Amino acid sequence: MSRQDTTRPMAEAAGPPRSLSGTELSATRPAAQAADSADVVVDVRGLRRRYEGSGRRGAGHGFEAVRGVDIRVRRGELYALLGTNGAGKTSTVETVEGLAAPSGGTVRVLGRDPFRDRHAVRPRIGIMLQEAGFSGALTVAEMAALWHRTLPNPRSVAEVLDLVVLGHRRDVAI
Repeated sequence: MSRQDTTRPMAEAAGPPRSLSGTELSATRPAAQAADSADVVVDVRGLRRRYEGSGRRGAGHGFEAVRGVDIRVRRGELYALLGTNGAGKTSTVETVEGLAAPSGGTVRVLGRDPFRDRHAVRPRIGIMLQEAGFSGALTVAEMAALWHRTLPNPRSVAEVLDLVVLGHRRDVAI
């Protein structure tokens, strides 16, 4: 992540900004506002994310997309991670979501490691993709079936389509 990247929690718009300083995200908060550990829902410390591979520099030279990022988000706080293309935002978010293991540092979501404890973390978090990336040729039922497979104890696709009054449109392309 680069020096130009800045981030500011929406819940503290009037307060001090959080900014990336070199490779570390630092938050400045008065002691009275310090988050109790019980209120912390996302705790990232020293996060590093490295991609191994040949890349442009030849075999054995990977790319470190995230270097030493610290993030602390309290319950009820809305947090925005902003930066230029290639700054490491997606790599950071994928690690917090538990889609990838960190190369270094620690990540805790609701007190658990989101990668190792996916079964406990995933049902308690929501993820909104920047772009869906799904084919436009899928039908309503096919799209519902895709999401159905992401849940631990889902209702049947037919039941869900009936609940949202889309059963009659199940074969329509979206």
